[in-house]
Amino acid sequence: MSEISHTSRGWLAFFGLIECVLLVMFAIGLGMTLTIGTPKSVSKQLQTAPASVKIQQTLNADLVKKAKVAGIELPANAQLVSLKQTKQLTDQAVMASADFQKTLDTTALVTSLTTQINQQAAQVKQHPGASRVAQVTQGLSKDMTLLMQSGWGAAYGMLVLMMQTTTIVTAVLGVIILLLMRLSAHSWQRFLRVSGRITYIIGIGGGLLSIAIAIPSLSAQWSIGGANWDRRAIDSSICANLATCCRRRHRDWLSWRGFELSFQK
Repeated sequence: MSEISHTSRGWLAFFGLIECVLLVMFAIGLGMTLTIGTPKSVSKQLQTAPASVKIQQTLNADLVKKAKVAGIELPANAQLVSLKQTKQLTDQAVMASADFQKTLDTTALVTSLTTQINQQAAQVKQHPGASRVAQVTQGLSKDMTLLMQSGWGAAYGMLVLMMQTTTIVTAVLGVIILLLMRLSAHSWQRFLRVSGRITYIIGIGGGLLSIAIAIPSLSAQWSIGGANWDRRAIDSSICANLATCCRRRHRDWLSWRGFELSFQK
C-alpha cells in the first residue's frame, strides 16, 4: 500500500471525527423520526393506557372546574367526556398538528358535552340554562384553540420537521464526508479500513447503550403534558438504529491500536 503524507493523515483523521458525529446524529434523528416523529405512532401511544386515561381524567377535571365557575355544580368525578371521545380528540389533535393546522373541529364534542352537562346536572337536581352550558363548552373550544396555536399543537409539527430534516441532512453530509475521506486516504484499502473501524466502534457503542437502556431500573418513564412515554421504546429504537447503521465487518476493527495505526500507514 502506498505511503501517505502527514497532511493526508491529518485530513483523514479530521474527516473521520466529523463522520463519527454525523453517524451519531443520523442514528438519533432516524430513531426519533420513527418514534416521536411519526404522528401515527404518537397517536397510538397517546391512545393507550395510562396516557389516554390520564388525559381523560385531566380533561374531565378541567371541565368540572369550568362548570363550577359558570355556576353549575357537578360531581367531582363526573364523566363529561368518555374515553372513546378522548382518544378521538387526541388523534385529531396530533394529526392536525403534524399537518400544521391551527384549529380543531370540536362540533361533535361540544354537542355531546352539552348533553352530558345537562344530564349530570339533572342528577343533582339542577337545571342550568343554555348560556351557562355554553360558557363551559366555549371554554373548552377556547382551550383547544390555544393549545393548537401556541402549545404542543404548534410545537409538534416543527418537531417532526426538525427530526426529518436532521435525518436527511446528516445522511447527505455523511456521504460527502465519506467521499472526502476517500480522497484523503489515496487508496480504497486504507479508506475502507478507517471508515469501517469508525463505524464499527460507533455501532458497538450504540449496541451497548441499547442494552443499558433495556435495564428496567434505567428505563424510567417520561411525563410530557400529562402523557407518559416509555423511554425504552424511544431510546432503544435510537440505539438500535445506531448499531445497525454503523455495523461493519472485520473483528480487528475493535482494536483502538489498530485504529491509530491505520492513520500512520
